[in-house]
Amino acid sequence: MYEIVNKVELAPKIFLMDIKAPRVAKAAKPGQFIILIADEKGERVPLTICDYDLDKGTVTIVIQAVGYSTNKIVSLKEGDF
Repeated sequence: MYEIVNKVELAPKIFLMDIKAPRVAKAAKPGQFIILIADEKGERVPLTICDYDLDKGTVTIVIQAVGYSTNKIVSLKEGDF
């Protein structure tokens, strides 16, 4: 489980999230993506890593809420896992 440390709504149904994932941030390279699963009913959602911060151990993603899984992910708040 990974903690959401920052969440900003960029436009209706489009969110930027910083996620605490030190091992992912350390290994991140340009063009790579992560796979998120909202819950046991959710599907695997591939999302491009927009940015990463080695000092904070975070990766930044931008996600658009479209279906069940992406809506479930964007419903999470800062501090949620």
